[in-house]
Amino acid sequence: FIAALDPSRPVYAVESKGKKTRMMEGLKEAFGLPQYHILNENVVELCRKWAFDVEFVTAKAFKKLPEVLAIAESCIAHACDLVIPISEAQKAQAQGMGARVVQQGPDYFYFIKPIKPRKKGKAKPPVYEP
Repeated sequence: FIAALDPSRPVYAVESKGKKTRMMEGLKEAFGLPQYHILNENVVELCRKWAFDVEFVTAKAFKKLPEVLAIAESCIAHACDLVIPISEAQKAQAQGMGARVVQQGPDYFYFIKPIKPRKKGKAKPPVYEP
């Protein structure tokens, strides 16, 4: 839970399913995280409108790694790192994409790759409306 590690740092969570965003809003309130912004939108649609000014991007990798990489590159305003938890089976693919694979404990692996934006333009943070 990235927002809880540094409550002063803005964290944007993009989720298209309303049930999940309501749960995330409850956690935000319970933990007192004013900089945790939950955006109830489809990430692909959101990235057509906005470029985020961030230090890193993370995601649940339910899509294939190249698809996650393309989405992340379309959402950022400047170069940053993409950090994704991956399975042991995805390690070879990640390394083939030029990513660093970091192991944390016996069963946890992370894909880490510097990425650059696919589009030029000024960062526009999303309007947050609770």
